[in-house]
Amino acid sequence: MNAWHNRYLSVARRARDTVCARGAVAAALLLTLTPAHAAQWLRGAIHVHSSRSFDSQGTFEEISKAAKKTGLDFIVLSDHVPIKADDIWVTAPDDDPDLVWIDGVEVEVDEKYHFLAIGHAATIVDWQKGKELDGLRAAKREGALIFLDHLEDARGFSDLDLIDGIELYNTHADLFTPAIKLPSLVFWSMKKNSKKLWLGILDPPKRQLAYWQKWSTDKDLKIVGGNDAHQNVRLWGKQIDPYEESFKFVNTFVKAAAKDRRSIMTALRSGPSYVAFPILAPADGFEMTLHEESPTYIKIVLPPQSSGKIRLIHDNVRIKEHEGDHLIYPQPKPGLYRAEVWLKHKKDWNPWIYSAALRVGEKDAQ
Repeated sequence: MNAWHNRYLSVARRARDTVCARGAVAAALLLTLTPAHAAQWLRGAIHVHSSRSFDSQGTFEEISKAAKKTGLDFIVLSDHVPIKADDIWVTAPDDDPDLVWIDGVEVEVDEKYHFLAIGHAATIVDWQKGKELDGLRAAKREGALIFLDHLEDARGFSDLDLIDGIELYNTHADLFTPAIKLPSLVFWSMKKNSKKLWLGILDPPKRQLAYWQKWSTDKDLKIVGGNDAHQNVRLWGKQIDPYEESFKFVNTFVKAAAKDRRSIMTALRSGPSYVAFPILAPADGFEMTLHEESPTYIKIVLPPQSSGKIRLIHDNVRIKEHEGDHLIYPQPKPGLYRAEVWLKHKKDWNPWIYSAALRVGEKDAQ
């Protein structure tokens, strides 16, 4: 009995050691083949106001419900500061598995320039009336991202060291400019045709694009789409800007290492991104990349099962336009490239996607 038992233990130990060894090899292979941090595209709403702002009564619960219903991955809050002395600043909600909350503020400087200060660091600054610029610099030192918003009022701005990027589009500004839009908005509001109403707002951001191109010659500036969501516009007693409609209208897409606050902040600062209007069609899956194998080429791929008018712009000059689901541009010269995609809705072509800038250097162009 003892001899049989010893033989059994010997065989069992050899089997165990073999299984462990093979398991270790398999695990090593798995670690080798699986990226530690596979980047993923995330979709969010940036420039969202809540009841912390004087011009909104929206609650965090309403924002969360609308964000989840529209499939957003993150929300960037931007309530106005400074606040009244007797007001209490309520911190943003904690993240949950479905939605990442990034706190932030909106600041006006010299009654002229407007900024989004993004990140928790922006909410702990001692914001003082008349010293907003000092507050922005303090927030930036502590890690906040600074984006110049409302570029319709940006004439004369030159402090590029202060900002990390610009707000390429702002819904509120487009809603009220020009005033000739208002009669049609009232009409479609009365007809309860939400899509027609929001498409009536949408204009290409020509002025913002001009500023961005001009300033980007000296500095790489990121872009965001400004929902400027307040849930505070009513026409004939109807709420025409509920959070849900705003979140379906314009989104900012970022490529992040993970779905968490730090990764999204890093992506907003330095990662690939684009601004899109999903009210026209889902915009998930767009890519614009520089392929460095010889010969070098730029490749633009539209979202799955979509086709549009793809425009490639080099140093603010359109160099190629192609209607289809992708575009390849061989041997690009040095300079700044960006893409626009226009989508046809009924009889009209509408701006759908604006890519972040892609800089091609001398070595890349060889």
